[in-house]
Amino acid sequence: MKHLSTRLLLSCAAIAVAGALLNVGNAYVYNAVSVAAPWLLGVFAGIYLLPGVAAQAAFRRPGVGLLTQLLSGLLQAPFVPTGVASVLVFVVLGILIELPFLLGRYRYWGAWLFYASAVFSGLVYGAWWFAWLLTLNPPVWMYVVTPLILVLALMFFTWVARAVMARVARTGVFRGLQLPVDRRVSAATAPGAATA
Repeated sequence: MKHLSTRLLLSCAAIAVAGALLNVGNAYVYNAVSVAAPWLLGVFAGIYLLPGVAAQAAFRRPGVGLLTQLLSGLLQAPFVPTGVASVLVFVVLGILIELPFLLGRYRYWGAWLFYASAVFSGLVYGAWWFAWLLTLNPPVWMYVVTPLILVLALMFFTWVARAVMARVARTGVFRGLQLPVDRRVSAATAPGAATA
């Protein structure tokens, strides 16, 4: 069991490093776009979500999304313009992507739940953006378009993370680490389960 948890931590760390490397360049583009075309920010915000969703898709275990987001945020912080403050975004998104799975007690990891998680994260994060938009006094259409692009981007990057991890899983790298998609079935058929 210790070997498995060490392997799991190292695997989360590897995903976090990849996410941090992606975000270093993304952070500079994000800052430039925030001045030039703030309504497009959602496209680049999706990259912040990648490490956590990738870990969730890879391992289907409680807390791996938040852990990987935290590690990724800490790793990229020294190299981005906003520094340590950027870690907060990673952590907030990590909490948001964990909540829908937590509500189901981490027993179900179906595709639709990942996308529901992305939409939920986009709506909550979008409310924060809406408050930020008020300070810019933009045209009315931006109040609709900006959060919509954010939600669509989070869904797209969720799809990317899941697709990449599905390919990696086919190589057998996650053997012994990845739990079943639906643990409700195993719990119901386990010895000693209540009978109807």
